[in-house]
Order: sequence, then structure tokens, then C-alpha cells
Amino acid sequence: MSDAWPHQFSDFGVEFSLSSPLPSAPQSSTLVQLKFSCKRMHKFYSVSEDQTGESIQEIDGEEEFCDFQDVIFEENSVLNPASPAQLLPIYRVLEHFNLRSEFHRTIFDKVIAKVREIFSGLRQGSERQLLNLSVKITDYTFYFRSESEYVYHMGLRLLEEGNFRMIPTKESFVGTLETKVYNMKEAAESCAICLEDFLQEELLKLMPCNHFYHEKCIKKWVEKSRYCPICRCELPI
Repeated sequence: MSDAWPHQFSDFGVEFSLSSPLPSAPQSSTLVQLKFSCKRMHKFYSVSEDQTGESIQEIDGEEEFCDFQDVIFEENSVLNPASPAQLLPIYRVLEHFNLRSEFHRTIFDKVIAKVREIFSGLRQGSERQLLNLSVKITDYTFYFRSESEYVYHMGLRLLEEGNFRMIPTKESFVGTLETKVYNMKEAAESCAICLEDFLQEELLKLMPCNHFYHEKCIKKWVEKSRYCPICRCELPI
């Protein structure tokens, strides 16, 4: 089904749940047993119009579940920063779940921080025990039919998350862009920022990466970002 939805991006979520101590033989030190599980979510989106204007809607979804994997940490063994030896068991779990490598570092940090938090919360001289920490990872893939739908969704995510950390580009940069006369034979039929169709022989601004937009749209875009909305190519300053 994803073949008909060529534009996609990935994300992940991590949830922790600490359960009551597990019955076990007396421990020489407190242990935290991490029980990793992974769920894959495939979400398919489409941009539609309603009374309030354009909106993005989830029109389908699929779920897959992976099996469980365990990792055990011993009290006072979690160094700061975490050593490669500590990260290796977690890395093997993430590899087993076939999670994207670009997510590994962030997941490592979240897991190690949670384990440290648990150990630091133990009372001095408390009974040695085996704690069970559930680590639920959700691997998301979002699918879109067109570049414009993809960019629209990413723009909403930036607004929702307040993610405006990208360095602004001077508005004068737009004036240096080449002006392009649109021909309906072009592959792109609409502006990926405003989603409006281009008009025959309309004057557009051509980016260094060869993507083109309405001048008013790209002017607004560069006020908050220095990257092409479609390919994320960094704009020269």
C-alpha cells in the first residue's frame, strides 16, 4: 500500500512504566530489569478542505508488534556519561527491533536517564531488590501522496512543537533568487508551501536546489527557516 504514498518521514516515541519489585532471591545490589517492546505504526495522511480551510486527516493506519527483549542494569553501574559497554546491550535491542539508526542516540539518552532517575530515588540502605521497568517504543512512519501534503504536515508539526530553532535567513535573500516562468508541463503543479496550484506563465522564485515557490510564500518561509521546505537543502546566507 505504501507504494502509492511515496513521501514519508519517520518518528518514534518512548514510554516508561515501573512496576512493583519482582519476587526473587536476595540481591547483592538493586537491579533494574528493562523489558523492551516495540510497536510499529504506519499512518497514511491526506490534505482535505472543510469549512475552516485546509486540514490534514489520517485516513488509514496499520500496526505491527515486535517481541520482547530484556536488559539488566545494576545499581551504581550506570556511569555519567554512559560508557560504550552500557550502551551495547541497548544497541543490540534496537538493532533487533530494526529501528532506524538516527533514533538510537536519543533512545539511549532517554533510557539511561530513566535508569539513573530510578537509582537516585532509592533510599539509602533500602532493601536490595529487582525492579521491572517496561520500555515501550513506538516506531512511526507517516505516508503522504504528494510533496505538498508532506510539507503541509511538517509545517503543522513545527507549529505544534514550537520548533523554530532553525536560524532565520535575511528576507533580502529572496531578491537574489532567479525568477522562473511556470510551464504547466512542469512536474510540480502546486506550491508546496501554500498548496495552491501554479498558473500558466506565473512568475515563481527558483531555489538553488531547483524547487520553486510563489515569491510571497518563500518570503514568509525564510522568516523562520533557512532550509528548502521540500528537500531540506540549506540556503546560502
